[in-house]
Amino acid sequence: MAYNRACALRAVQRAGISPSVQHECAGHVPHDRSRFSAFGAEGGSIINIGSEASVTAYPTLSIYVASKSAVNGLTRARSKEFGPREIRVNALNPGGTETEGAHAAGVMGTESKKQIIASTSLGRVGQPEDIARVAVFLGSDDAGWLTGETIFANGGHK
Repeated sequence: MAYNRACALRAVQRAGISPSVQHECAGHVPHDRSRFSAFGAEGGSIINIGSEASVTAYPTLSIYVASKSAVNGLTRARSKEFGPREIRVNALNPGGTETEGAHAAGVMGTESKKQIIASTSLGRVGQPEDIARVAVFLGSDDAGWLTGETIFANGGHK
């Protein structure tokens, strides 16, 4: 059966799923399908960006947690769909990272940042370069046997 994005979106909307979850689920699908033409016979790598929140029960962020969990499920399913074309699909889930978005949300420089640092084995928040290095690895031939995986880059945050 051919994928029909509009039909899938209507089904998600009828199920009463929030727009945030709709965005995470449906937002990745057309991008993945359109990427096929970018890969030759040798295949390649797709890296979906999720969040450590996908496995952390933040009490006030239930919709965000659900939407990021959807990215992980989509990653596993896509790895099986795209594997025969030698296309690996993995999810990269950063932990607390000092980004423009984190500053805009008011997380950095607050009690939240102190809590992230206190609960992180490495005793600091992540930097964009920390996440970039993991993404470079996942996209490289060194990660050639990884697909359908969810990789956490979170400094040991538990």
